[in-house]
Amino acid sequence: MDNPKTNIAEQITSGFINIDSVEEFREILKDFPEDPALHKAYADLLLKKNCYDLASLSYGRVAALYLKSGNLLPAVVAKLLQWRVKSAHYQDAQLFLSALGETSIPETPFKVFFERLSKPEMFAVMKCLKNIQLPQGQLVQKCDEPEQHLYFIPQKSEKS
Repeated sequence: MDNPKTNIAEQITSGFINIDSVEEFREILKDFPEDPALHKAYADLLLKKNCYDLASLSYGRVAALYLKSGNLLPAVVAKLLQWRVKSAHYQDAQLFLSALGETSIPETPFKVFFERLSKPEMFAVMKCLKNIQLPQGQLVQKCDEPEQHLYFIPQKSEKS
């Protein structure tokens, strides 16, 4: 039988359950302190409620949790969201970029791309990245069209 608490977390992160209370969400997070997707949903709620400082801190936690779980692309997305809420300080950027290099993350095209960049190049690329979400199965680009953008699409295990 499924654990009802785990089911709740999955339903929140998949959008089947919508929590609109910061306090209620905090209570749920106590049962899932290491779930990056749930923490991202919480940070999104904080942003929606104009709690910018808390949202920024939460996105930073999300980035750390995704790095810890070996999911580089969602970690970078979370860090970008944090920096869009509150501008990145040089030291924060340096710490995050160092953490990227020190984390043992599975080999993905995004990881290979990032490993070949210097830290200043990584930071410049990160500042230009945009997070877009498309419906499943939507065509991003036809094979014969000229390239104008670079897309990184997370693997199924890299939920963001």
